[in-house]
Amino acid sequence: MPRTRELVNELEHMPWEGDIADPDGNPLVPDTLQYRLTCLETDTVLIPWTTITPTVSYDTNGIAEEVSYTFTIASTYHAMQTTNKARELKALTLVVNKGAADEDNDEFLYEVVR
Repeated sequence: MPRTRELVNELEHMPWEGDIADPDGNPLVPDTLQYRLTCLETDTVLIPWTTITPTVSYDTNGIAEEVSYTFTIASTYHAMQTTNKARELKALTLVVNKGAADEDNDEFLYEVVR
């Protein structure tokens, strides 16, 4: 189920960060991590699938303690796609291990406002 995020002003950049864990909450080191940004108002892919390299911290035994990611959506991707709307709904999709049997994804919805 998509998670909703706050409003973003038109042409404002937006940092994203999060942790990657398995269903039990244990840190998960993915083989791949990608994101994509779509304007749901115009069904336009604004940022195609883009690879992110997660940050992994290990304990003294070499076991992952934390897996996190950080990236920024540049302000240019928050230019309004329509001329007649005050708000546009965007979807940021994150995918772990895209195309693999253990693929998992999450979608975050937010609105860009004029």
